[in-house]
Amino acid sequence: SSVSHTERHRIAEIINGTIIRTTNPLSYTHHVIRHSFANGSSAYVAAAVGLLTRNIRVLSSNSQSSLAGVKISITNTTSIYRPDILHVSLSNVQFIGFGQFSDALKNDENSGIFINSINASKSRWRTYIRDCSFDGGFNVAISLKSTHSVSISNNVIYNTYRSALVITGRNNLIDRNLITTIYWSGTAQARSVAEKNANYDAAITSHKSTSVTMTNNLVAGVERLAFRINGDVCPGVVIPRQFTNVHSNNEVHSAMAGVSIWPDDRGSVFDRQCILIKEFKVYKAWYYGFYLNTNRNITIDSCASIDNYVGIFAFVIGPPAERHQILPSRVRIRNSVVIGSITPNDCNDKINFNSANVRYSTIAMPTVSQDPLVTGNGSRAGIVFPLFARDNGMPEQSWTGTVSNPSLDGSTSITNTILGFFNDICGRHDTAIQVPQSNTDAKFPIETSSIFRYNLSDFNVIFNGKPDVSEHNPLVCNAMYCDGRKKTLLKDLDGTLFGTSTSAISQAEIVWNVLEDRTTDTEIPVAARTDISGQMINISATYPYRGIAR
Repeated sequence: SSVSHTERHRIAEIINGTIIRTTNPLSYTHHVIRHSFANGSSAYVAAAVGLLTRNIRVLSSNSQSSLAGVKISITNTTSIYRPDILHVSLSNVQFIGFGQFSDALKNDENSGIFINSINASKSRWRTYIRDCSFDGGFNVAISLKSTHSVSISNNVIYNTYRSALVITGRNNLIDRNLITTIYWSGTAQARSVAEKNANYDAAITSHKSTSVTMTNNLVAGVERLAFRINGDVCPGVVIPRQFTNVHSNNEVHSAMAGVSIWPDDRGSVFDRQCILIKEFKVYKAWYYGFYLNTNRNITIDSCASIDNYVGIFAFVIGPPAERHQILPSRVRIRNSVVIGSITPNDCNDKINFNSANVRYSTIAMPTVSQDPLVTGNGSRAGIVFPLFARDNGMPEQSWTGTVSNPSLDGSTSITNTILGFFNDICGRHDTAIQVPQSNTDAKFPIETSSIFRYNLSDFNVIFNGKPDVSEHNPLVCNAMYCDGRKKTLLKDLDGTLFGTSTSAISQAEIVWNVLEDRTTDTEIPVAARTDISGQMINISATYPYRGIAR
């Protein structure tokens, strides 16, 4: 879980084209994890190797301390722009020292390569940046602003600040890029400045794009976010033929958050109702594997969350209950793999709370677990009960908190998904499905079917926690209990989660028959406690089995 575990070495020799021998031994253990499941799915994680050396080198003459290097700008700002002939073709170039450091929100022009307002689809020749390496920079490696149909492929981007790729425009191709060691901008700043730095830049940023093809990319080691995207359209929605928008086979190792969507992200312009997150694999995210906070329904399909603190956190923004407006809100998780702890012998692999990056990102830290990161052992949660409520004010406020009552409609389904390797380990109590412990509003049910359990203890399937009786406030809840985690419901529709078709429910009876807590028979409405003649009935005789049977 450390960006610093990326290693740079000189190659001594290559044996049989498959074995690399370095001049110095490796400093860290780099795992290869390969596991096959009975349903035909598999989990595969391996370290990647990238070559930095290229035949052509572009070197900055500035000192490292200046935080400034090579900058190339291609922009359409004059009347002599000829879209039919203008093109950019870069291949096999090593850029050493690129970009100029800045923590401003808008700093595209400080990128190593900045392409602005170019429509490459109209040129006679292709525009591409491929087979290049970006070696030690101070800002974004490649930034496309209002630029279309550019191919960025098979590049290695190593050791820079903020982001590697920032993409806007339409129909750009981002394919087979290896991105590693991307630092938060605050890491380069003095403490007095860094503590006010609220940037959460992603290694690959495309959330302002109209359309993009993003395939086969690996982000391995980023202090903040790995991918911030718009996602794809959900099944049934047809994209106009002149646009291509696809995400496939992208992967993350070691990040604060793997795949992110924020409330202010534009989302797909082709689907205003739903966002599809497909074919992403996230390994060792110390906050979130998938953090999805949007006003659209969410579908997660063919994804993998492996050894993350919180695997999947979904928040669908909708109207609060006070508005009496019902909007169907849905979260769908299907055809995916959610793993708690598969890496062997890694109990000591913990985040560094003394790093500025972690110290100044506590607002983003998940508060859903019963065993928090800072004061506890950091027990992991595979899937957190989604939240359905008004915008929670992130990133300025808690990323997992709520600031209003829940919406009036919401549902979650988990189908054809593997839940595996959730057990008590390393002092943790890892759970496959987790009820948020910091949020006491009502949760909508989760329904499961076609679940494949593997190395999953019965005691680690779900954690709800005892209902929070401190939430009882008659002034707010009309003499009744606020939810306080008393009404959580997990329904196994076909018996593949619990072994039989059944439900898991909260311990709602925890304070039953406590007079001062107003949870006695006297709270039953008078009309329900009288017969047709108006006489009081004996509740115990008439309803001897009322309550919850376990």
